[in-house]
Formats: sequence, structure tokens, C-alpha cells
Amino acid sequence: MEDLSRQEDFIHYLSKESLLCGKCRNQLKPLFQYYQIQEMKVFAFYEYNRFLEGMFFQYKEGRDTALKDVFFFDIREYIEKHYKGSTIVLMPSSLQKTQERGFYAMEEMCRQINLKKISPFLKIKDIKQAKQRIEERRNVDDNMVLNPEVPIPNTPLLLLDDVMTSGATMHRAYTLLKGHRQSIHICVLAIHDLLLCHHIKKCRKLRWKKLAK
Repeated sequence: MEDLSRQEDFIHYLSKESLLCGKCRNQLKPLFQYYQIQEMKVFAFYEYNRFLEGMFFQYKEGRDTALKDVFFFDIREYIEKHYKGSTIVLMPSSLQKTQERGFYAMEEMCRQINLKKISPFLKIKDIKQAKQRIEERRNVDDNMVLNPEVPIPNTPLLLLDDVMTSGATMHRAYTLLKGHRQSIHICVLAIHDLLLCHHIKKCRKLRWKKLAK
């Protein structure tokens, strides 16, 4: 509940193109780069940290729907420009969770992005990934299926999610759709720091092996 000009940098102050004040924006950790997660090439905008975790909790579990536009506001133009003509494929939430909250979180978050959107997946069970071990998170194949009532358009697809924790949900989505005739791109608003550390360590190990040879 601070003034938007608080601790604001000069560029954002002039453009007024943000829904976050400078103090909040400074707590984000921008990445804006690709990561190779299994066979997926994933573009991540931010590192998932305590600040984002708090915002997501306030929005989803606290039902603070006034926050829905905050998450993608600063990057919506980037998405529209780089994935022009694509259809956004939203990652699923369980029906039970959506009913409890009274809204579909991802759909509301992405409403301002001017691209066509579909929600072609169904979650059979309500599984809280944060309470699972990393090995359990990867085993989602029997929990996520395509909804036969939602047609997949013949356009490039942009698989979009708010947070990539283990990569399991996104990998399942990618597997279900990889036979699509047109290109498939993957974007996440934030990538979990544990997955990020694992990825960096793996890359370093690969570099050391190459140097050793």
C-alpha cells in the first residue's frame, strides 16, 4: 500500500509503466534468459524468491485478486512481441483448488496478455508440490491429461506457467503436446531457486568434463 513512486528509478517514473513501486520491484531477481531443463528450452523471467512466494500466497491463498494484473504487467509486451501469433497454453490447477479460491489463478493473471489462450489440461488429483519430495514431484504422468473437449489450434503454442518448481508439470504438458505440427515455446514467470541451482551445477559439471577431455 505504498505510493508507486517510492524508491522508483527515473525510467519507470517517467513512463509510469508499472504496477509495482520501486521498492517492490527491487526485490525481484530478473533472469530473462533460457535454461535447458531436460529436453525443454525454458525462458524464465525471474528467480522465485521469498518476495514472489509471498505475493503468490497473498494472491492465491489470500484471495487478494487485486494483485492479478501485477505479475505479467511489466512483461506482457515482451510476450506479445516475441510470441506473436502463438496460442498461450495455460498450466492446470485442480478443480478443487479453483473452486476453493473462486477463480482460476493463471487465467486471471494472463488476462491482460493480448494473445489467444486455452486450458487443455485436466488435473485428476489435487497434489501440493511444495509438500512433496523432488522425486515425487516428477511423477505427474498419471495426474495430468488432455481434455478431449478442448481443441488444440493449429498455431505455434506458448506453454506458460507462473512458477517452475521441479519442471514436472511443464514436462508433462510438453510431452502431451510435442506431436503438435507447429512450434512449441515454453515460458515461466519464475523458476525455483533450487531448480536453478541444480541447473547451474549441472552446467558447471558439463563444462569441467569438457575441459578434462
